[in-house]
Amino acid sequence: MKKQELKPKHIAPYGDKKVKCLNIVSGGINTIGGIDFIKDQVWLIEEKQWVILKNIKLILHPLSDLTKPIQHNGKRFIPLEKSERTLNKHHWLNNSHSNCALQSYWFMQILFAWHFDVNGLIKEGLAIDINK
Repeated sequence: MKKQELKPKHIAPYGDKKVKCLNIVSGGINTIGGIDFIKDQVWLIEEKQWVILKNIKLILHPLSDLTKPIQHNGKRFIPLEKSERTLNKHHWLNNSHSNCALQSYWFMQILFAWHFDVNGLIKEGLAIDINK
């Protein structure tokens, strides 16, 4: 079985979310500041350079962290509780079938914003568990 490689499609959902990554070559922890979809590269803010995707690993929360306190943007909270409050605040959490797709979309956006691994990248070896 061919080893899967990190592709722009894996990084795109986190593109504007200031997700951290490990530069495998330098060993540095960086923030992704841009994605070049043509050359399969990302801009590393701290190192001020473009790096090809095969030389980085995203640093993400496993889904098991949804029920545990996490630190994000200087705030500590339990993601599942906060996401429920956010969805309720915007009246997206109800039993309406017509609202189901919208609820799912916004919940996924929240998970990407909080740097959760919703696509199994940690298991595939393309991302690192933020807790390790």
